[in-house]
Formats: sequence, structure tokens, C-alpha cells
Amino acid sequence: MKKERILILGIFLVIISPLVISLFVISNTLIEDSSKIDTNTFQIPTKKIIATGKTILNSPPTITITKPRDNEVVNIPTPRIEWFYSDPENDPQTLVLLQVGETLRFEKTYETYWYGESTLEYLKTPLKDGTHYLRAKAKDRDLWSAWSDTHQITVTSIPKLCEDGTPFYQCSTHKPDYCDGGFLTNNCTKCGCFENYACVDDNCERKITKEIPKIKTCSDRTLYGECNNDKSYCNQGVLVDNCEKCGCEKDSKCTKNKCNLIKPSFKDILIIIGKFVKNKVGLLPYFN
Repeated sequence: MKKERILILGIFLVIISPLVISLFVISNTLIEDSSKIDTNTFQIPTKKIIATGKTILNSPPTITITKPRDNEVVNIPTPRIEWFYSDPENDPQTLVLLQVGETLRFEKTYETYWYGESTLEYLKTPLKDGTHYLRAKAKDRDLWSAWSDTHQITVTSIPKLCEDGTPFYQCSTHKPDYCDGGFLTNNCTKCGCFENYACVDDNCERKITKEIPKIKTCSDRTLYGECNNDKSYCNQGVLVDNCEKCGCEKDSKCTKNKCNLIKPSFKDILIIIGKFVKNKVGLLPYFN
């Protein structure tokens, strides 16, 4: 019976030993990697170990603050913060750390964390009037990014004007300019465009219109280059004689581009007189 127990224990140790060794190696690796973490600078190794023991390359993400812009003046103590997140492996953003300092060294700081994939948030703690410095870090599932570029902002409760006299966050009289925290920007979506201009990608572009050609006529509505019923020709808005193009009446003949009455010959006159006498008196049948 004792031998059987020893045999069973031996088989158990043979089976369990590799698993214990693997777990020991993995735990040591994780401890070694975690020991490299600098909690002040968030510098984390660019490799992650998963339960299978495989090493997967993972590069840290990057983050860029897009709003407020560097050197921007804001009139509200809780300004809107916007940023652009990017990750080489397309890992989703899980956490963002925003740091607000009173100096470029960030000796006295105010920090806030935002969880999730949003890239737009508002500060919850109001900032005092004065100059402040902003920088941010983003985290994917495992790694933190480096700090973003630092943006300097000025918070003031006194209304400010852009260079053209437009109050902050209002439209200028010169469309489509918009006073965005001290910067004049094109924003026709908000400010519109002047007449005959259309808003395209926040820029005003001149509308392309097809002009309907005006029909040109003379005083009697005869089209340019056409003849009227009186055989007159419309020449650039003026009615003129042009029998070469319009012809003449039956009793007229075109001579030197003018219609002249045809004069009857002596024989034609006699024939006309004879026909008249015949019709009226009934004489001179030889005039037929």
C-alpha cells in the first residue's frame, strides 16, 4: 500500500512539475518587466507577455493636443480639450492623462484622467485667470505614450478681441471669418458666405452659374441677321435695306443692294391702256 502511494505521488510530481516551472518563469518575467516601469515618466517596455508565454511586440501610442491651440486665449475657466490619438497596432485608447501646470516644468500641477476612447472632454476643475501649460499622455491596453507637445494657454474672464475687432467666439463681419480664441479662421458653416458664394469645406467658393444668353433683336423684334416681312434686314440692331439677303417685292428689282420700282416700257404702257379700254368700253378687241 505504501509503495502504491509513493508511485502515485511520483506520477503527480512528473505531471505538475513542468506547469510549476512555467508559471515560475512567467512570473519572474512579468516581475522583471514591471520593475522597469518608471512611475514618474510612465516608460514601459515595448513587449508584453501573455499567459501562453509568447512575446508580442507592442509599440506605444501617440497623442497630439489639437484644442486649445498653443498660445490660445480662452474666456472660460473650464475650456474644452481635444486631441488626436494614434496607435501603430490600432489598439484602442483606454486612458488619457491630462496635466495642467503653472510653469513649463510642471512643478505645480493639476491632473485629471479620462477613461475610454473619447477625444474631446471639458476640464472639471476651473482654472484661474492667467497662463497655464497643458500636456497629455494616452494609454492603449498596455503601454503609455510619451508626453504630447506642451500647449500654453491664457485664461481670462475679460472679453478679448481678434485682430479685426471681432469678439472671441463670434463671426466677423467679413464672412466666413470666425474669431476662435484669438485666431481668425474660416468657418462658413457657422458664419455663412457672401452672396454668390457657397460654403465648401469651411471655405467660401464662388458659385459657378451658367448665364442664359440674351436674345438680341431689332426694334421690331426681328432677330439679328434675319429679314422681316418688309424685306428689311436686322443688322446689329438696326433695320437696313439688304435685298441681296431679303429680296424685293414683285414690282421691284434689287439694284446695288436696294429695291427699286421697275419702270414699264412704252409697249407695256400701250398694253395696259388697251386692256383698260377693253374692260371699260368693250372696244378694241385687237388689244387682246
